[in-house]
Amino acid sequence: MRIVLIVIIFCVNISGCAAFRDGDQEIGGLFDLTPLNPWMRAGISYRDQLEWQDLNCKTTESALSWKNSGFTLEDAKRMHSSLYFSQQNGCIISSQTANKWKDTGFNVLETIYWIGEKNIFARPEDDIEPELAAKWKAVGFEAREALFWLQWHEIRDYPSKAADLKKAGVSHQKVYDWKSDISNSPDEVAAWVNNGITLDLAKKWKKSGFTANGAKNWANAGFIVPHEAKEWRNAQFEPAEATQWYRNNFKTKIASQWRDSGFDAEGALNWQNSNLEPKVASLWRDAGKTPEEQLKWPGLNPEQADKIKNDCKSGLLELVELLRVNPYEVADKCYNYIGQTTQILSKNRALFSIGGSNIVHLRFKEQSVPMGYFKGIVKGGGVYRYQTVTGAQLIVPDLEVVIMLR
Repeated sequence: MRIVLIVIIFCVNISGCAAFRDGDQEIGGLFDLTPLNPWMRAGISYRDQLEWQDLNCKTTESALSWKNSGFTLEDAKRMHSSLYFSQQNGCIISSQTANKWKDTGFNVLETIYWIGEKNIFARPEDDIEPELAAKWKAVGFEAREALFWLQWHEIRDYPSKAADLKKAGVSHQKVYDWKSDISNSPDEVAAWVNNGITLDLAKKWKKSGFTANGAKNWANAGFIVPHEAKEWRNAQFEPAEATQWYRNNFKTKIASQWRDSGFDAEGALNWQNSNLEPKVASLWRDAGKTPEEQLKWPGLNPEQADKIKNDCKSGLLELVELLRVNPYEVADKCYNYIGQTTQILSKNRALFSIGGSNIVHLRFKEQSVPMGYFKGIVKGGGVYRYQTVTGAQLIVPDLEVVIMLR
């Protein structure tokens, strides 16, 4: 009778005299304690047994493996609660796995973060061993932050490179953008970042065909719009050279023409007001002439200008001056002239007029009289007398051709 009483008391303390359960197997019989013996012998209370079983640790061996590795039930619960999946057989996470992280230098809380975050963020093929995690931890990365970087396969084995990029301003939230929009190469991304180029600007420069160093050189030269820099680069300008032309408001095409004719930006700017084509301007420059000198001789080349200077000591007058001058006053004066052939007198002499009036006598030296009209520089030699068909005697300017332009 005394023995029965003791058992009844034991029954009340453990389960309220209800049937015991081992996993999903109901234990029938009040005195049948055999199924509980392994847990009891292991020093695990019934309450703890149920909690271990909630973790899918169905046997005492699985629970003891945790305890023997130095983990408490609370440690195991915290680790398991960090996971977002379950296993059909055995504990969700084995003590061997937890112990491996512990032996690598991770405490329980760190292990929770690394294992939990890994299973949330990493793909199945991106398995992260404690040794790899330890390398990332050593350079200052926490689990969630590191797992963003670890999805960049080209950098996963080089945490120090990731640390340098992080220090330079690359956040873990932007890792994917740098990798997908700029380069898979950590070194190439580092080149952009270390040159002080933001992700948005790097995209624009890269789209325009620039490397990180190329973009830096053009940006330092004052080009903030990548496609403008591309236009100058494609025209074979160096950054510093292009800057000089750009600042003086030259378009790429015009700058190329002046540059190809041997001018720098400053030189081209000096000659631009002459309204000469770059190749023509180069003739004047190569002859040692200045833009101011060229402006005195519009329409002439340097050789012609020198001839005018030698033959026309008193300067060059315009056609209107010839039209209103006394024929006796044209001697040794030079004029711009254009007129029509009126009457050919010989191979190299003829009468010319403007609209049938204002007759002059032109001598062409070795050249033949042009048919149609003449344009050039002439020099007064005196007067020429001739008789018209009506018998009238006329006196007109006698002119010698100095330069034939047309």
